[in-house]
Amino acid sequence: HTSLNSKEEMVDSRLGFLEAHGPYHYHFINKPVRRTRMFLGNRSTPRVNGTEAQESVIMTCGDRHEPIAHNFPIGDGEMVPLGHLAGVVPDDILWEGDINTAPMLEYKSHRWWTLPISLGHEQSTIKQMFDTYDGPPGSISLPWAHDDFLEKASALCEAVDPRGHRKECFYNYYIRWQREKPFSGMHFFDWLDFGPGQRLLEQNDIDETLSYMRGDEFCYKKF
Repeated sequence: HTSLNSKEEMVDSRLGFLEAHGPYHYHFINKPVRRTRMFLGNRSTPRVNGTEAQESVIMTCGDRHEPIAHNFPIGDGEMVPLGHLAGVVPDDILWEGDINTAPMLEYKSHRWWTLPISLGHEQSTIKQMFDTYDGPPGSISLPWAHDDFLEKASALCEAVDPRGHRKECFYNYYIRWQREKPFSGMHFFDWLDFGPGQRLLEQNDIDETLSYMRGDEFCYKKF
């Protein structure tokens, strides 16, 4: 990967990159994304069970079983510290220092993590997206067909829904994501499909864990 390997910060040439174009896994409100399934460690000899390791290790696990990669083996037992990649890899790469703040997402047996966001950041992104979905003069404009921000945001989410076919329910979903205390730190669709919202309005919610909102009866998810 020429653009990464040529960076001045690449202090060890043995950590060269191959360029790959893997498929995107999901979609934020404004862009496709890939899943981060491990963290990079800053130290070649990390702390294991509270004690610093006596030798370099390839990987360890965090308290929530987060995989943390510390070194890259290059043969004959030699390890190259992955901490050398600081300042080289993209900003959305997760480091060991992000473990305590990175929200964990799950789907069936799969687990991954993402950088935390603020509510203001996500809603600012949504506002910027309104112009993208503003139709030409004389057409029906998706966001501007509604009056307040919640209705506009809900209409936009329905239009870009990665899973599709969830009509007229996004107001009920969005307002719960927005008002959750404390805020989850998750992008809306991450929260809805892989975070706390994945159990939102399930038909088997026999404990009725959510206060009723008008329209909920049309928005129940299947088992």
